[in-house]
Parts: sequence; C-alpha cells; structure tokens
Amino acid sequence: MSPSFDTIGFFTQDLDSMQLASSHLLPNWHPFSSDKKPVLGVPNGVYMSFMSDEVRLAFEHQLQSLNKAGYTIRHVDMPWDDAFLAGDPMIRMVQGEMAQIHEA
Repeated sequence: MSPSFDTIGFFTQDLDSMQLASSHLLPNWHPFSSDKKPVLGVPNGVYMSFMSDEVRLAFEHQLQSLNKAGYTIRHVDMPWDDAFLAGDPMIRMVQGEMAQIHEA
C-alpha cells in the first residue's frame, strides 16, 4: 500500500512457530541460537497509543514474559515525529503512494 511504511512480519504463538515460519519463508534463514537472543525494539511515542487497552495489556504481558526469558527489550525513538504519524501529513503521503502504485 505504501512502500515508505509497509513492512512484512509474522504473527505466531511462540518462538518455535516463528522459527518454523521463518525457515520456510525467508531465504538463507539462520535460526536464533539459545546463547544469543535478539534484542527486541518497542517504539516510543504515540504509535503505542493506537492499541486498545486490551491489546496493550496483552502486549505488555508478552514483553514481561520475553524479558523473564532473557530477551533484551529496548524502547526506541522512531525516525518521525508523533504529529506526522498521527496526523494528516502521513495520511496524505500514504494516499499519494497508494495512488502511484495502483495507478494502472
């Protein structure tokens, strides 16, 4: 829809399922090793406020579980201002990219 914002990702119930999906869908996939876990990033700012309270509680519970399992959780600043993400400029940009991509 919008190359500047679209990303691809997987939703799974657990890391074993994520490993399985990744091994089938990503070329040259290298599985996580138990001695070196990935660092997980959580965006700061207005982005997280788009979740409903129920979803946010479930997300925070998952973060706590991952932290207890030894994963590093980092809260990171995003490369845009909150006003851009939650406001009219982002919508205009996404709509403009949609128009270009789907012009034909």
